[in-house]
Amino acid sequence: MAAVAPQPPPKAPEPPPKPTVTAKIELSSGRPKTILAFFPGTIEWIETSGKEAKSNDVIMKLAGARPLEVQVEALKKDVEKRNTELQAIYKTRDAAQTAGDEAGVKKAQTKIDELEKVYNAKSEQLNAKVDLLEPFLVRLISDGTLTITRKVGDKIPENTPIATILSPPEPSATFKIPEDLKIELGTAVAVRLGEKLVTCVAADWEPEKLRVTCPQDPGVVEGASVTWELP
Repeated sequence: MAAVAPQPPPKAPEPPPKPTVTAKIELSSGRPKTILAFFPGTIEWIETSGKEAKSNDVIMKLAGARPLEVQVEALKKDVEKRNTELQAIYKTRDAAQTAGDEAGVKKAQTKIDELEKVYNAKSEQLNAKVDLLEPFLVRLISDGTLTITRKVGDKIPENTPIATILSPPEPSATFKIPEDLKIELGTAVAVRLGEKLVTCVAADWEPEKLRVTCPQDPGVVEGASVTWELP
């Protein structure tokens, strides 16, 4: 009887392709973002609406900030003074080393040890005072146009909205997505633009809608189509 050749196992069915969504690139600022004051207190100073503000700008101060600011500025000047003295004595030591003046090197190093000890102590004092000051301030974490919603004298609890900020227009795309799909803001989103992938970032989410912002790129122009493979 002739041998029967073994048959290869049947191939596993390929998984169906993931669904995709398509959108057009547009220059958009998206929705204004709310700025919170995390700590309670009385507003002593607040920025004006309409300002083009930058990341790290202070836009609000609570009562009690001013005395701490004065102390921080005094400590900054002291630290700068100590640093200037250190830089000068470093040069003196280096010059003595170059000249082969061992006594001069030893004398300079003794002075350096003293100054570094004082400098480090003053720097620690400055850092501690800055830490005390920060809860009295509200700083921005992005650029944009401010709309202020509070005023000087307002007594606010913790986590109080005090302003909104509208980011500068940038290349973005808004995809229609399934109602149950939730994407965390800041998540990287790889979209296909023609034959290449562009890494964008989730900027705004609401049910059935995701807006991503994309980097400046020669192909990322207003009106261009981009496709995203749903996770």
